[in-house]
Amino acid sequence: MKNAITYFEPVHGSTQSAFDTERYRQSVELYDTERHIEAFHTFLDSLNPKFRPTYGNAEGTEFHIPHGSIVVDIRLADDQIRFHADFMELPAKGSVAMLRQVAGLNTNQLLLPTFLLEGNKLTLDYTCPLRRSHPAKLYGILRDICYIGDQYDDEFASKFGAARLYTPNVRPYAAEEVDRLYDAIQTICRDALAAVKEYDANRQGGYSWNILETAVYQIMYTAAPQGQLLNELDKAIADMDRDLPVSELNLKGAEALKKLAAATKEELARDLYHVDTLISTKRRSSLRNVQDNIREVYEQAEQAIQSGNFEAAAVRMLYKIYEMYFYCDVQDDLNKVASKALAKASGLPWEEAAEVLYDALDDIMEGNLEDDTDFDFSAAIGEAAREMQENLQASMGDMQTAMLEMQQKMAEALAKGDMQEYMRLAAEMQQQVMQQALGGGNR
Repeated sequence: MKNAITYFEPVHGSTQSAFDTERYRQSVELYDTERHIEAFHTFLDSLNPKFRPTYGNAEGTEFHIPHGSIVVDIRLADDQIRFHADFMELPAKGSVAMLRQVAGLNTNQLLLPTFLLEGNKLTLDYTCPLRRSHPAKLYGILRDICYIGDQYDDEFASKFGAARLYTPNVRPYAAEEVDRLYDAIQTICRDALAAVKEYDANRQGGYSWNILETAVYQIMYTAAPQGQLLNELDKAIADMDRDLPVSELNLKGAEALKKLAAATKEELARDLYHVDTLISTKRRSSLRNVQDNIREVYEQAEQAIQSGNFEAAAVRMLYKIYEMYFYCDVQDDLNKVASKALAKASGLPWEEAAEVLYDALDDIMEGNLEDDTDFDFSAAIGEAAREMQENLQASMGDMQTAMLEMQQKMAEALAKGDMQEYMRLAAEMQQQVMQQALGGGNR
């Protein structure tokens, strides 16, 4: 592999979290003063200010907010707050195996909400007094419900034939976008598998692992898939992060990419759509947590570049940047630095790509996230020179006119024999000439 991986524009231009930290702080202050309903409303506004008017009743006591393929119902009554989400209807066959997995989720993954079985219907539920509804607790409850509900309904439908209790409100990607993403996914898979074949032949399993996992991260970043495709890519990441020999991890990663590459455009299109989101299952980025996370790779890349191993440096930096997008909702200023570097490094020879990527990581580590829009100094200097010339010509024209007028007045004064006026005008003209010579005009 002689060049850096190809960059593809992501579906979502902004990767920033919608979470409003200032409103969240206000909700905590309201809770601390026992204004519990106001605290809840402000907390909901911190997630998205459109939720209350769009999905709530006039009294602000009942909400039905979609998240992916589920709807979260929230009710405030009798000093209690209840969270509820209809999940799935049990299948006619295989319900015991499905319930066994649900029991595992109740025990191992859900902290406060739990699955309940109501007849043949599974729901997610949690109820507590309003006086026990601290915003941090509410965030954890909603995150659990949203993550488990949206992830496992696709898996249970595919694995057990269970039926959803809610039809997701999805907005499919445009046909041209699907075409573009299908081609991008094909390229990412093909290039990664070709690189792995080359690295494995040279017994460079570490390179193969980095390339394979980066490919999965890149597909997630570029296409933002939903549904079962999202679940399968999540599983591929989990499989490659297991504590197993690298050769086994690489085998799992390669199989995942081969399966994805074999999917038809129509199969992929089923999971390429926009959905409403109540709460993000990713972490909200901050400059400090990103700096802490990339520090080791940043230092490794510097050492690799100094020793002339540009390929190792670039491969690790590409991995780390795409990993950042997988785990975090990346703030806009940081996203601008990172995405610009990914696009600029696309397809470059390793040495050039390493330089571009290292500069980006260096900016992040130094906190240089200001607007770095390219500035054409040559054009600016040329424009300034033209403006100065125009101003000078205008000034010269004005000065010449003024001098002619002054000379005319001096001639008139001399003709009248008024030497005092003549000398005054001569001194004034001399002063104006000196002012122009020193930079011109009144200041």
